[in-house]
Amino acid sequence: MKKILIPAFLLLCFVAGFAHAVLVQVNDVPAIVTTLTATDAVTFEAAFTLNLADPAIVFDPATATDTEFWMGITEDAGGDDDDTFQVGKGIVKGTTPFFTWNKDGGFVAQVLTDAVDAYQFMDADGGAPIIYIDSTNETVGFGTVSPITGSVITVDGGTKERSIASLSSDDLNAWSLSDNDTTGVIGVSNSTQFFGVGANLLLANGEFYIVGDGASSSIGVKNATPAGALTIGDGTKHDGYVFRDPAEVQTPANAQTTLDNVTLLDENTYHFEAYIVGVQSDGTDRASYHIVATVFRTGAGGATLQGGVTSLHSNESNGALDATFTVDTNDIRVSVTGIAAETWEWGCTVQYMNMSN
Repeated sequence: MKKILIPAFLLLCFVAGFAHAVLVQVNDVPAIVTTLTATDAVTFEAAFTLNLADPAIVFDPATATDTEFWMGITEDAGGDDDDTFQVGKGIVKGTTPFFTWNKDGGFVAQVLTDAVDAYQFMDADGGAPIIYIDSTNETVGFGTVSPITGSVITVDGGTKERSIASLSSDDLNAWSLSDNDTTGVIGVSNSTQFFGVGANLLLANGEFYIVGDGASSSIGVKNATPAGALTIGDGTKHDGYVFRDPAEVQTPANAQTTLDNVTLLDENTYHFEAYIVGVQSDGTDRASYHIVATVFRTGAGGATLQGGVTSLHSNESNGALDATFTVDTNDIRVSVTGIAAETWEWGCTVQYMNMSN
């Protein structure tokens, strides 16, 4: 193998497989070297400088069907310090750039065709990529080669993967953190809302729960299975104090109508309390009530009122109205009675506690 030592500037060009002359300067004396072949090597013992308007190197394999690559400076002809250095595909510099660095070290990478394994950043042992970029589905995996489609980021958590997804572009449900899917467990919206999606939310080491499916949810304070809108506490036989969701009903006549109802557990005794407000649809008359009752079920029997219903407050602008507790099969009901030929709007809030035998 021939070895040519060149201690100064060299401008050379050769095509593999063909003999070409090389013009060099050896100790400032021009010289022509011939018979350079593909197996020859050229060694420089000085800096190698390409001093051109758009300096570049093109890698052109001898086999026509092999892939050509180039690297060089892309100059904008502006005469200022804002050009880029690029590496790309092809025999013509500037076509199909894959990597671009700007003068400040900023970096852009772009694939020619999207792929699920567009970019991979490996550690020394060559195992699972530290970073895996799927440009087809526009998602990134950390420590996993299978980032979840629909997520923005998937992190390998061992037995399960966690992902962060952008659920929508509007103000609500902006970001979701999910467990092995993109349904979402918890999320944060652009309007500073914190929400659970399709799953339960647990805070403060089991002290506070939000349970529901997004359409109907309950809050539990020291209660993992809350009922109604809010349940506080959970004892061995006492299931906590329950606040029901507000209920509404319209009565177009004087028939007794159910405003809210609760199905009782067998072998349980309950204390029920209801706050009720009614108003005639045109605002002419109004009424409000505060009633309490004790009700129980035992021996697989139906709901039974213990004694009567106690009225702690009753104020009516028309005495023909009524609000009370009634029972039916296994349910206790808040029942209201309007006035014939009048439409009334009713609302109530029920709260209760229970004890099992």
